[in-house]
Amino acid sequence: MSSDSILLVDDEVALLDLFSVSLRGLPNPILKASSGHSALDIMETQPPAVVVLDIAMPDMTGLEVLRRIRSNPKLDDVKVLILTAVPVMMDQESAALADSVLSKPINVWALQDAVKNLLTAAASTP
Repeated sequence: MSSDSILLVDDEVALLDLFSVSLRGLPNPILKASSGHSALDIMETQPPAVVVLDIAMPDMTGLEVLRRIRSNPKLDDVKVLILTAVPVMMDQESAALADSVLSKPINVWALQDAVKNLLTAAASTP
């Protein structure tokens, strides 16, 4: 079962900080990871309600992280929002694994709305 936290995953620390600031109005705890491996480690002990996941990361791509999330039954309830600077990098099969996709540069209002929608969906999942 997931918590009500939001996990932000991006290898660019400045973007992690920007996303964190843009979501701080939400009552949900914000967790941060700067790599795919650290994100998976966090999810193993603290499954979040929502993961905001960058696609282009050096150690492990966001798509690989997304596939691992979807193949882990412990993370079935986790909603995933993909962030990508190049939407054409995603094939339809990968995009279908995500609950939502936003293109960079990110509008903070669009990010807030997308995360709120996913939190609502996560809360209504039995």
